[in-house]
Amino acid sequence: MAPPGVPGDSSRKRSASPLSSDENDRYELRSKAKKAKVGQKLGFLSLPAELRNIVYDLTLVQRRIIVNYDRLKMRFRHHRDHRVSGSLLRICKAVYAEARALMYSATFELENMEYLEQWLRTLGPGAADIRDIRLTRSFQASYAQSYGVNLPVWYQGDYRATTRQVAQLLSGCHHLENLELGFLYTTKYQTTPLIENKDNPPYWKKEARLLAEMVFRDLFVLLVAAKASGKTVDQVASLAKIHHKNFECLKHHPSNVGKGNAHGETRCHMKLLIAKYIANRSHPRKPSIPAFLA
Repeated sequence: MAPPGVPGDSSRKRSASPLSSDENDRYELRSKAKKAKVGQKLGFLSLPAELRNIVYDLTLVQRRIIVNYDRLKMRFRHHRDHRVSGSLLRICKAVYAEARALMYSATFELENMEYLEQWLRTLGPGAADIRDIRLTRSFQASYAQSYGVNLPVWYQGDYRATTRQVAQLLSGCHHLENLELGFLYTTKYQTTPLIENKDNPPYWKKEARLLAEMVFRDLFVLLVAAKASGKTVDQVASLAKIHHKNFECLKHHPSNVGKGNAHGETRCHMKLLIAKYIANRSHPRKPSIPAFLA
């Protein structure tokens, strides 16, 4: 007989649902306490979800995982905050499935967009639960106007082509909430605006909007998938984090007399793009890129 106050298994499986995010925006489990049945054996899954969270937090959950590419052995290495107890995942399929989302709630840090593409290809379907990606090394386009220290140069055409490949690979990651882009763009090669400027905006505003349109074109497949997964327009618009140097240049541009908020202008325009081209798509789960977005 189970000791008083110790919950046991019931005939039905214990329900577990995501708990609201804490300061680290982690995925957690929550369940209602149930009384143990007489003669019922207790196992790990019989514990309240809150206790299982503590176990997972101590053995599996990472706050930050640095992914480096070993050029000598031609493979990726993961540097974690602490050692992961893989034996816990081998208890049963139910534990593995439950702990999977928690394992991928860490912030994954990679050096650049090219490594991110290669890493995602090695993960395959395993990338589905990734929530947060940060690129640690920043680059700039050949003709980008930099304010302050210049960044290493990366040909913009190559960078954007790689970004589109990454967007395709991430389109199945329905839990993704943050993708930090480490690039300083130039609008020198920008095509016709997707939304016509009818308000005759100053130069800095026009550039801020073009910046949003470039990122929108490159991440279109990912943004469509994010909206189809149930995210709001605001959530989709804030998924990609554009490098702060893009906004520093616009903030200090001579046309920005009133020191307007370039970051806010870009985000506002991104929301308009999503509302116009994604929110009302007739086939949201078939995110092929329209010809006019190429």
